[in-house]
Parts: sequence; structure tokens; C-alpha cells
Amino acid sequence: MYEATGNNTYEGVFVDSGGLTATAQARHSLCSDIDADGQEELLVSFNDFIRVYEATGNNQFECVYQWWNRASGHHESHIQSHDMNRNGYNDIVISGNSHTWILEMEAVKLLYPNGGENLIPGTTHLIRWETYDPPRCDSVSLFLRRDTTWQLDTIATGLAPNDTGFPWVVPPGPVDSCWVVAMAYGPGWQYDESDASLSIEPGGIAEAGSGKSRCRFQTPTVVGNLLWLPGLKQNGDCPSGGGPVPALLDVAGRVVMSLQPGPNDIRHVAPGVYFATPSPQSSGATPGYAKPARGEEAGVRKVVIQR
Repeated sequence: MYEATGNNTYEGVFVDSGGLTATAQARHSLCSDIDADGQEELLVSFNDFIRVYEATGNNQFECVYQWWNRASGHHESHIQSHDMNRNGYNDIVISGNSHTWILEMEAVKLLYPNGGENLIPGTTHLIRWETYDPPRCDSVSLFLRRDTTWQLDTIATGLAPNDTGFPWVVPPGPVDSCWVVAMAYGPGWQYDESDASLSIEPGGIAEAGSGKSRCRFQTPTVVGNLLWLPGLKQNGDCPSGGGPVPALLDVAGRVVMSLQPGPNDIRHVAPGVYFATPSPQSSGATPGYAKPARGEEAGVRKVVIQR
């Protein structure tokens, strides 16, 4: 690398070395801010591979990524960098050996559900994901995609960047094919979805015909050491007694405590992120985890307890 030291004067700075092939035309370098942090990275092609360098100080660089050209023949790897899908992150575009590769910054990875699951309406499943740094993550949103036209049903929005799980109440079915989508927002946006489709069995609120009342679950409020849970309403109060009781879940979907309409003492609950869910019942397959009763309106509310 050459650094300007004056008017038309430059000083060479050694960055790195690597193996070279006989084809020299594709060997080159460019700079691009691929993680959108305001500082450009150095992208270098050695033909057999490319490397991404990040500046760590004055004339100091660290190799943070390497990609190998696995095509047959004498390797050529010509690199460019463009925001191909207009999501705020520059992609690395590599051409050579009659191939084109596009490398995209990975901001989030969906871990569960990842495809092949057959879900029952009204049950609670913990959607799990992980985010990467870089790029910076400001928030995460979750969606359910039911078709190939990207019509998304919102599951949750504005989740904290350090959250890694959200208890999701499965909506009514049947749904033959759908995908859970996790979308991370930072300087740009990037998503990951289930690797394969999942399905939802018939049933749920949409098919409930038993005449049981449907309750509307309202957002609880934390004041000091009390969690205030508004009453469950449906043109008046829902029947009291005899039914399941709302509960507070941790980020792993475990039941922390039962909730009652009105004030709930939470002095024994550690600070952190929790979720209030309506009318959970003990899941026979997973003791201690929540399963909302059928016939109740699905609704999960995020609760943050601070001290």
C-alpha cells in the first residue's frame, strides 16, 4: 500500500503477502465499507483467494476474512463491491473462471425453527437466533412468511439487540408451508429465515366453535416491585375461575410465576427480559414450559424488570 507523504510523493507500506498464480490480470485491491461502520475495509485479490483487511491503527491491518476460489483451472478472482440488494451493506462481488460469486455481510442467523417442524396452533415455541458484530445491531424483528411473495405477518418488532429468544404462540392453521424470518436492523438491514418450510396443523382460534369466550390480553406494567396486569376482557370480564392462569416466562420459555389480574409481587424475580403470556398450561412434552390454552386469543407481551 502506498501512502501520500507530500505533493506527488508516496511511501510504500507493507500490508501482507500471499501465494500468487501465473495469471496476473485479476490481482488487484479496492476499499469498501462492507460493514457500514464508517471505516472502509481493504479488499485484496490474490487470485487463488481474496482477503479482507481492517485497519487497527496507523498503517496497521488485520485480516478479518478470507475466501478461497474453488473453481477448476488457473484461478482468477476479480473483485468489486456494491450494495446489490440495497439493504445498506456493500456486498463483495467476485468474478472469474466463468463464475460469479456474491458475498454478503451476515448480520443475523435464525436457529429455530429452522424447517421441517409441524407445529400445533396455540402452543408456545421459543424462536431462537443470534446476531453478529460487525455489523452493529440496533434491534431485531420477527415475521412469519406464508408464501413466496414476501407478504409478512408480524410476530414481534423492536426486540433488543442482545435478545436471543422470543416465545411465539403458534397462530391458527392449517398452513402447509411457512417460514420464520429474523431481521436485524443496524446501519443497514439483513435477514435470515428458516432453511426449509415448516407447517401448522389445523385448529386454533379461527376454527374455535365451542362458544367459549375469547379474551383480550393487555400489556402489563412494571411499577417498582409490582407487575400490574390489566384484566382480561371480552365485552366485559372473562369468566373467572376454572380456567388457566396467565404466566410470566423467561427468555427460554420457562414459567417463572403465575400472574393474576391486578398487582403481582415480583420482588423475587431477577432483573431481566421476560414475557407475559395469556392462559398458559403445562406442556406435557416439556415440563416447566408454557403452552397457551386453545380458545384464548394468542398474545405475548415483553416485560423488562429493572432494579
